Amino acid sequence: MNINAIMQSFNLSSWGWVAVVIAVIGVVWKISTWTTTVDNRLSGVEKIIEGLTKNVEGLTKKVDEVYRVIVMRHGRAIEKIDSPVTLSEYGQELFEKIDAEKVVDAYADKLHGDTQGMNAYKVQEQCFLFCKEKLLDDLEAKDKDQFDKISQVAFDEDIDIEKITRVVGIALRDRVLQMEGKSHTEVDEHSPNDD
Repeated sequence: MNINAIMQSFNLSSWGWVAVVIAVIGVVWKISTWTTTVDNRLSGVEKIIEGLTKNVEGLTKKVDEVYRVIVMRHGRAIEKIDSPVTLSEYGQELFEKIDAEKVVDAYADKLHGDTQGMNAYKVQEQCFLFCKEKLLDDLEAKDKDQFDKISQVAFDEDIDIEKITRVVGIALRDRVLQMEGKSHTEVDEHSPNDD
């Protein structure tokens, strides 16, 4: 069969076939345009996904670095999350390294006298306040070797010296409460406004 026979079998004139060919070309062109648009949009989406992937990888590296810094500097908590505050295993290690028992022995009687008649919460606050504000100055003036030991341990452990004074404060609180026949567990039975 030749083309003329095929065209006559559809009973279309040559202008009808021209119209069909133009319509087919138009449909093909429209499909290719649409396909190109979809490809361009998919390419754009792929670029966005690649950028997001790089951003996530960068953020992951930064989070890992922050985590490492936190663990190295602060992750070694000196106290347990429990209430009232107690020393963690790391806090106990620091207690031993600085020979805190010696410090507690030196200051327990003074703080016991200063806290007579106070509830357990207020005893704790007084012990913590003393260690935070006065302990280091007092040790530097009266027991330079102990002061130097505390400073050296803080340096070696790469922690703030306040963490070490907190260790002493917790141990001192326990000793003073024990001297009064109380326990650190009684701290939570009181609030800052109780007498």
